[in-house]
Amino acid sequence: MSRISHLLAGLLMALLLGACAATSVGGVYRQARKDLTSNDGKGALSENVQARMQARYEQLIAWHNAGEIVDADDHFKAGAVLMNSWDQEHLVVAQALGQRAAQLGEPRGNIVAAQAIDKVNLIAGEPQRYGTQNVYVPVLREYRIYEVDPLTTDEDRHLMGIPPLAELHRLLEEQNAALHESRSPGGEPEAPDFLKRPE
Repeated sequence: MSRISHLLAGLLMALLLGACAATSVGGVYRQARKDLTSNDGKGALSENVQARMQARYEQLIAWHNAGEIVDADDHFKAGAVLMNSWDQEHLVVAQALGQRAAQLGEPRGNIVAAQAIDKVNLIAGEPQRYGTQNVYVPVLREYRIYEVDPLTTDEDRHLMGIPPLAELHRLLEEQNAALHESRSPGGEPEAPDFLKRPE
């Protein structure tokens, strides 16, 4: 790579970090939520949003590694943002942040931890533990809960703030019913953004 290319790459990263110019975990969280909800889950995230999210992941990892994430709320919010990544290393950090948030008194941290564990298993092609991850089944034209480890009990889910498996199935059926009602004739729905891998 030439010196100019290095300078341009550095400038681009500075601009991306400036675009998500949050100086706090709460600011990164708010900006990420705004970006992720800007298209109401319809269609893939734009390249600009994907780049901003990647910059946010890197910022949160840097803050985590530097020990700058200290309170329960920041641990929860940082973990919740990292949950949108498809990078397993980010998800491992999201799990740790969620667990620490719960230890510090933020019960939603357990939910982040459970989602991170499940998403890592989904990526690895292994059964998920808690049932938080859904996959789209084209032949059925609806979502199904990704394979769940049968050894995980509803009590295990309860301890992590996750509803019983039967309730997760019921909630997904409601989502699928709404999906069928909103679908145009012959149209296929887009997967929710959190399930899409960046291209």
